[in-house]
Amino acid sequence: HHTSLTLGFLADLLNEVGRRREAIRYANEALEMRRRHLPAEHPDIGRALRLLGSIYFDAGDRVVARGYYEEALAAFERGLPPDHPLVAGALNGIGECAVLDHDAARALEVCSRALEIERAARGEDSPDLVPHLSCIASAYDDDGEPERAIPMLERALALWTEVDVGPLLTAQIELQLAATLDHAGQDPERVATLARGVLEAIATEPEARVRMVEQAQNLLAGAAPPPR
Repeated sequence: HHTSLTLGFLADLLNEVGRRREAIRYANEALEMRRRHLPAEHPDIGRALRLLGSIYFDAGDRVVARGYYEEALAAFERGLPPDHPLVAGALNGIGECAVLDHDAARALEVCSRALEIERAARGEDSPDLVPHLSCIASAYDDDGEPERAIPMLERALALWTEVDVGPLLTAQIELQLAATLDHAGQDPERVATLARGVLEAIATEPEARVRMVEQAQNLLAGAAPPPR
């Protein structure tokens, strides 16, 4: 089991640096090893399934990712209480896939449940609420209701700012908030300020996120000019 944990850790690291094929291989090895040595209801099997879901999600294959997240949810629900934070993590993965599938109703259902689980387990001010707030906001925005998404993103940004999660994670929420404000036709000056902040934050990272740069530049192009 110790070896399977090491394989999972390695898969996670490889995924972080974009080496998806290797990450998938090690994650599958970890899953197979855990299935051989652990009972079906053990949460580490769910963790391995969720890891595979996150790797495929990051690789852009949300169909496969959603399948693994659904399997992870079933595994967690077999061996854990229904309000366990690991259940919330699997629900959020399903929700993120549903957003990309333009299935706002499913995304809102699972991410709202995940948010309530996390609130009950960790408290109203926990930074662990942020992924669920972001997912719900994405669903509202994709469903043509950006005004309902904005308060959630403001709260998410406040939570991550309070604990200083680092410039890149904060920039991801700032970029989502800027895009949502833009979709709502609100506060173009703030859109521009947020977009410039995202570009500055990304510049400090050794591995700049190209997609985030493009999004921020597009928002700046359509927003208010920078203050003189």
